[in-house]
Amino acid sequence: MRLNTLFEETKYKSLIKQGHDPKLVNTARSISKKYIVWVVKMLELLENESEEEPSWFEYDHLKLITDYAEQTNADLDKFDLSNIEHIFNYATDYFKTHHKLSYNPIFKFDNGWAIVKVPPEEIKLEGFLMRNCLKNGEYTDNIYSLRDRNNRPHVSMHIINNTIDEFGGKANSEIKDSYKQLIRLFMRSSGIKFLKFGDMDVGRRF
Repeated sequence: MRLNTLFEETKYKSLIKQGHDPKLVNTARSISKKYIVWVVKMLELLENESEEEPSWFEYDHLKLITDYAEQTNADLDKFDLSNIEHIFNYATDYFKTHHKLSYNPIFKFDNGWAIVKVPPEEIKLEGFLMRNCLKNGEYTDNIYSLRDRNNRPHVSMHIINNTIDEFGGKANSEIKDSYKQLIRLFMRSSGIKFLKFGDMDVGRRF
């Protein structure tokens, strides 16, 4: 057994002996063996519904942060829920720089923005950057993204059969009016509609 592996196994067993919830420790282990102690601390704070918990933060963000730390040797001990947005932003900036989102525009606007079809292998990254459910791996195709001139995502959409059946801004926040105008132009030009089924109207916010 390699020294690093032995050290990680020792940390895992030590956390169990200290009385931490074994299920939670195993969850932390699946996120990061190297940073398991820090992840356990964060998971316990999240489970205790700490007042410091940012409303947008979810378990999967820990994976992005620990992946970043493993590649940059960032000191995670300096971060807790009160300032975790800082390390999350560092991580997303790092992955945007080192794992550039591809640019596959299907519709270009006069202002340099575009609607981009997100390749299947980049859907999770889109989700991390947008802080939405795409990061969970539930979608494998048919994801489109409103991108600015620098290829940064601002609105994610699921479009199938020329129909938008789901969309969202960052952290599923309300979409800016300027973004709505661009999406309406794209829809008119491309024959795209919002899903309507019975009383459900996906485009009611537009």
